[in-house]
Amino acid sequence: KQYKFEFPLLSDPDKEVARAFGATSKWLFGAVTRANFIVNRGGDIVFAHVDGVPVTHHKSSDLQEVLKELKAQGKI
Repeated sequence: KQYKFEFPLLSDPDKEVARAFGATSKWLFGAVTRANFIVNRGGDIVFAHVDGVPVTHHKSSDLQEVLKELKAQGKI
């Protein structure tokens, strides 16, 4: 509510969802790593990227390009 996002955010303190989506690091004893998923309104994952180590990540500009492409393709 504070930032008026137009989509829900997920809190996953027990790492259940992170494990289910493969977003835990094998190198860091199961710690959650950085991951980006884009889910369309139908609940389909239309983009997924999981970094192998949590110190690397997509730039926001890269993700904006992905969103632009997905919109052009009619996937979101």
